[in-house]
Amino acid sequence: MNVSDVLWEAVSTGQIVSLYQGLGTKNLQSFIAQFVYFHGYSYFKRLYQVKYSTKSIGTKANFLLVLLPGHVLPS
Repeated sequence: MNVSDVLWEAVSTGQIVSLYQGLGTKNLQSFIAQFVYFHGYSYFKRLYQVKYSTKSIGTKANFLLVLLPGHVLPS
């Protein structure tokens, strides 16, 4: 049985929701963590750009900004 067979069976029996039962809370937690991390990075990058009046940031500053959200934002 391949993926299309499983999908077709779920559609024909009206059990589309059952395809998502295996996702669990780990995927939701991962999505939320990545969302928060991305927005934390964006926030700190904007702060850096405003403080130093620049449109782009250097490699060293970018590396430090990448590390910052993981240490400041709650996990």
